[in-house]
Amino acid sequence: MPPLATVEFATPTSDELVVRLSGEIDMSNAAELRSQIVSHVGTDVVVWLDLTAITFCDSAGLSMLDTLTAEIGAERVNLVAHNDSPVMKILTITGMAEVFRLHEHLPHH
Repeated sequence: MPPLATVEFATPTSDELVVRLSGEIDMSNAAELRSQIVSHVGTDVVVWLDLTAITFCDSAGLSMLDTLTAEIGAERVNLVAHNDSPVMKILTITGMAEVFRLHEHLPHH
């Protein structure tokens, strides 16, 4: 059976890391996804978490995003999600949309 979610990494510039997540984030994979992402994040890089291909995200996924942002540093983490996406809906409903630095698109990628 294929994984619920996949992670791809890109470094468009020396001081940026783009993390593209796709699929579903839930309690069965949130911890592993966080671990994969943290292991790729260097110091002093701006992280762009591209969530545009996420089709489902539950409370464990939200908790993972919150923990990940705290671990890396909120000033270095940007979330990318379309306004009508499942991730944006849950962020808005829970009030967490106000917590993260949200963007509809990657800046120049």
